Amino acid sequence: DMKGKKSLFKCVHGSFLYGLNTEKSDQDFKGIVLPSKEELLNNSAPTTSYQEKTNSGKQKNTQEDTDTEWFTLKGFFRLCIEGQTVASEMLFCPKNLYVESSPEWEEIITNR
Repeated sequence: DMKGKKSLFKCVHGSFLYGLNTEKSDQDFKGIVLPSKEELLNNSAPTTSYQEKTNSGKQKNTQEDTDTEWFTLKGFFRLCIEGQTVASEMLFCPKNLYVESSPEWEEIITNR
């Protein structure tokens, strides 16, 4: 649930990021959020990410399905420190594949 969270960035990911999508490809997105005030106050924010999926997981995704993985800002920076590929893909995603951006994200990529 994204209620109360502030989106800093969201981009196309997966086969669409690499231009390898077909007419049967599902859509994948990656994003970065600040947890809600309640999660911060209760120390209940996930350490890594939130998942949003249109598919229940009982069958293979179709072109109708979308998967979005939202990393917390802290989780994203941890991925950067670890040298994880997903962090590099987000940091160097072409701007034409951005779905959402923010001044905070622009500051991050300026200093990447």
